[in-house]
Amino acid sequence: MKNCIFTCVFNNKKYIDMFYLFLESIYISGNLKDNTDILLYTSTEFMNIIKKNHLFSEKIKFEINDSYNNINKACKARLDLFDLKSISNYDKILYLDTDIIIKNDINVLFNACEDEILYVLEEGDLQKQEIEHNYFYDYHGRPLFTYQEVAEMKDSTAFTSGIMLFKNCVPIKTLFDNIKKHIASFPYIFSTFDQPFIVYNAFKYNLFNNKVLKDFCLNVEMHRAILIVIKLFIIFVVDQVYHKTK
Repeated sequence: MKNCIFTCVFNNKKYIDMFYLFLESIYISGNLKDNTDILLYTSTEFMNIIKKNHLFSEKIKFEINDSYNNINKACKARLDLFDLKSISNYDKILYLDTDIIIKNDINVLFNACEDEILYVLEEGDLQKQEIEHNYFYDYHGRPLFTYQEVAEMKDSTAFTSGIMLFKNCVPIKTLFDNIKKHIASFPYIFSTFDQPFIVYNAFKYNLFNNKVLKDFCLNVEMHRAILIVIKLFIIFVVDQVYHKTK
C-alpha cells in the first residue's frame, strides 16, 4: 500500500501560492518516495491553474469539489477525506496545512505511525484555558467540554490540527464521521472552524497521541499568533483576524 500527503486548497487563489511553497519544500527536502503521493483536494479551477505550473508532477493526485466557496467550508474540507474515491489507495495518511514548509525527510513520520489513532502535535492546555479564559479559549474546543470533563483530565494538553498523521482504518474513519455529525448539530462557528470539534472528539473517543510528534517538534507561542517550529516543518497558525482576511 501507498502513503499519502493530504492537503486542501479552496476559496482563495492566495492559497495556491502557499501550496507552491509547500510543494517545492517537499521536492527539495522531503525525500518523497515512490510509494507516497500528494493528494490535493481542490476545485476544478484551481486544479487547472496548478497543472500549468512548473511544479506540477504526476506525484500530485487530485480530488475535486466545486461547491466550497467560503472559508468555513474550505477549512472543514479535510473532513471529507474518507468520502474521496482515491483514499482506498493509501495505507497511511499525513494531513498537512498548506502553510507548512518541509525541512527534512518526511518518511520518518510515516514510520512513526503504528497504532490506529491520530498522531498530532501538542498545543494548548484545556485546564489552563478554563482558569485563564484567555484569547485561545476556544481554539482547542474548551467550550465543548463540561467543567467536570476538563477537571477530571489526567492530561489536559490539546493539539493543533495542522498536522494529523493516521492510518486508513475504521476507527479513524468513524472518528471523522462523528466529527462531521457533531459539527452539523452545533450551530456555533469557532474562530478555528473544525479544530475544536476534532480535539473534542479525539478526547471523547481516546483516539489521539500528542506526544510522539514532540520528538520532531518544538512549539513556541507568540503574541496573537502561534509559531510552530519543527525539525521537519515550519508552520504558521495565526489568529482569527488572519483567518477572516483569507
